[in-house]
Amino acid sequence: MSNTALNPGDVDRLVLEAFTSGWLTYTPKGQFVFTDRDPERFDEKISVTASGGDIPVVAQGASFPQVDITEVGQKTFSQVDYKESLPITTLLRRFDNYGVVMEEASKQGYRARLTMDRVQANILNNAFTTSTVWDGLSIYNAAHQIGITGFTQSNIVVGPLGDNTLNNMEIALGLQNDQNNQVMALIPRTFVVPLALRKKAFELTASQGAPESANRNSNFHNTLGMEVVPWELLTSTTSCFLFSEKLFNRFRAFVSIPPTIEYVRIPSNGNYEYQLEFAMVAGAGDYLGTVAIQ
Repeated sequence: MSNTALNPGDVDRLVLEAFTSGWLTYTPKGQFVFTDRDPERFDEKISVTASGGDIPVVAQGASFPQVDITEVGQKTFSQVDYKESLPITTLLRRFDNYGVVMEEASKQGYRARLTMDRVQANILNNAFTTSTVWDGLSIYNAAHQIGITGFTQSNIVVGPLGDNTLNNMEIALGLQNDQNNQVMALIPRTFVVPLALRKKAFELTASQGAPESANRNSNFHNTLGMEVVPWELLTSTTSCFLFSEKLFNRFRAFVSIPPTIEYVRIPSNGNYEYQLEFAMVAGAGDYLGTVAIQ
């Protein structure tokens, strides 16, 4: 979504510039978690697979062992349409000289990007309840299936955010098993927190000295190079989320119709409208690559 651009279309240039100005004013935080994808169909599917492990040792000149790729589950994402119009009467076109229209167009551009970011934030807002992954469980759950091995694992850490719980999150992420039940050795990269935990998160990760202590020991969390991302659209004041590289998580944002603006005349009343539309969906196909404090 961070790379999505408004269409030039046939919209009045000044009004389009106002939309674009508002659009660029908002900085989306979902880009730190979600990977943008162009959907190939209305109901897009993600396949979750298990394959291989360590590359095997073979005798010199031996043939290449084949890796079995097993689909362990799927997750479907269905597109949702978003629309809004900015009405312009004939008199407003004549006398306003686009003063009010320009201001409202700028606000609408801002709100369009904000809405798209909120769609992604709501996946985390419901990550312990209704936002589910391929095994039918919430994204963060204490009993996730590990492929078809019959084993389970948790990606939840219990307790308020602090030095010990952050350390437990880092350990849980590093020891997380893939769907073939082998340790992935993941490294924490992005720490997403609500505004209520912003100060605490920076103290824990950016301080040179040991956090929550008066001694001069080096701060271990600071050596990991995690990026703290405060997200204003997160509704919990206690939950926070630790992610590895985006390569290893399956959080996706599918935008089938980028924000599109059309300038149309309404025949029934002779008025005009700037019509804004986009279609998208966001979600997580798998629980790997992330752990959270509930």
